Amino acid sequence: SGPYSYVRNPMILGAVGLLLFESALFASIPLFLWAIVFFVSNIFYFKIVEEKDLIKRFGSDYEGYKRNVPLLFPKFSPYINKS
Repeated sequence: SGPYSYVRNPMILGAVGLLLFESALFASIPLFLWAIVFFVSNIFYFKIVEEKDLIKRFGSDYEGYKRNVPLLFPKFSPYINKS
């Protein structure tokens, strides 16, 4: 429910958005590079570690959620679990 019905990792999107805003506000190349490193490292972590654990813990429920909710770019309509 909430933001998790639109995208699987809303907190990371918020953190990356904040880092990108700060890098633009302060015209900081190091902050921009940090935003990229942070974003890419989290994507690898989610795909390699976290998703496997969630599949193990929640099984087909998480598989259905994963099929219907994008990892990074929010969709316009929320996911509603019908089970």
